[in-house]
Amino acid sequence: MLFHYHKDALFVFLVLALLFSYFTLLPGWNENSRFDLIFAVVEKKTLSIDDYYNQGGIQTGDHSFVNGHYYSDKPIGPAILGALIYKPMYWFHVKTRHFNERMEPMLTFFVIGLPSAIAGSLMYILCFYLSHKRLRSFLITLRLPWEHCFFLSV
Repeated sequence: MLFHYHKDALFVFLVLALLFSYFTLLPGWNENSRFDLIFAVVEKKTLSIDDYYNQGGIQTGDHSFVNGHYYSDKPIGPAILGALIYKPMYWFHVKTRHFNERMEPMLTFFVIGLPSAIAGSLMYILCFYLSHKRLRSFLITLRLPWEHCFFLSV
């Protein structure tokens, strides 16, 4: 029975990872505030987003102004994870000068999509453990992401 957990959970993880990588939205003020903080931490080594809050492509109105500096008004947790992921990408850009200027979709996938796919596979394991029914566990686990993706594509 334990083998089904691993095989089915891997399938759920792959389906969710595919969904989260394919269905993306253009970032708005909320997302751009987080991207500004990620870029400021990695590129400028500061928590101040002075150089980014009004920059085209990542412009945001979600910011705080304190003591003459602009800061993101979002929780710092996702930005820390994003900075850890963005740091090698930025290093590669500095060393080789080959870089995709629009890293936001990739950062979004690694910071939000991948952990969500892992959480979904763990949710499948929990549902299967409680119900002992594979189909019911699949339906419960995959219901919300599918509804979310179909809502976004309309």
